[in-house]
Amino acid sequence: MEKNLKGRECGKGICQRKDGKYSARYCAKDGSRREKHFATLPEARNWLADA
Repeated sequence: MEKNLKGRECGKGICQRKDGKYSARYCAKDGSRREKHFATLPEARNWLADA
């Protein structure tokens, strides 16, 4: 599990960058990695849940 800048767990596939934004990524069915950046943690979690 990835952590944010304060050391707390963010969830699987989500980490916080040094500029404060959250980065979410996963492996698609075809084997490619998908990654997207978000301003808030709930946005990143919702995107991963939809994917």
